[in-house]
Amino acid sequence: VYCKTNHNIIRDTLLHEILHACWNMLGLSRSEEEEKVVNSLSTILIGVMDDPRNKLVMDIIFNKNGQSTDT
Repeated sequence: VYCKTNHNIIRDTLLHEILHACWNMLGLSRSEEEEKVVNSLSTILIGVMDDPRNKLVMDIIFNKNGQSTDT
């Protein structure tokens, strides 16, 4: 990721690479399908996270509501 890269592209790229790591950690087979799924998921997840209608859900997922994470 280059310094002058648009922030939204950086976010999408980082999530994309995290999803590849998750794919690998789950032991799923490497294939052309992996790239299609990872591309689709990274783009849609960024859209979900950025949609203001989902603010409460994102606050809960990212623990921005100040609740303890202790179980």
